Amino acid sequence: MSIVKVHLTHNYSTFSNEIFADGHLSFQAMGMLAYLLSKPANWSINIEHLANVTQGTAKKTGKEGVYNILKELKAAGYVRTQKLASGKILYTVLTVLIAISLMRQTPIR
Repeated sequence: MSIVKVHLTHNYSTFSNEIFADGHLSFQAMGMLAYLLSKPANWSINIEHLANVTQGTAKKTGKEGVYNILKELKAAGYVRTQKLASGKILYTVLTVLIAISLMRQTPIR
């Protein structure tokens, strides 16, 4: 089996392959992280929206599944949460963490 790649000039995303590299994320978490990183910087994470994204697919993910994937991404350091006074949870996706974690693994010379 081979992989066919096409050069894209519009409507594509660029992010580090490190999120796929060392097996620290499930396929579901890798997919959600790639989906979130494809959104604009001012995009708000909405649990219901994320659950609805998969409704027409062979493997639906409900709200509980979305929360579990976000929990996995948080544990891996890709998502931060902040509880607001209203009780609502604000989710922030980090792309800088990838570079920071790589720098920590590289010995300082």
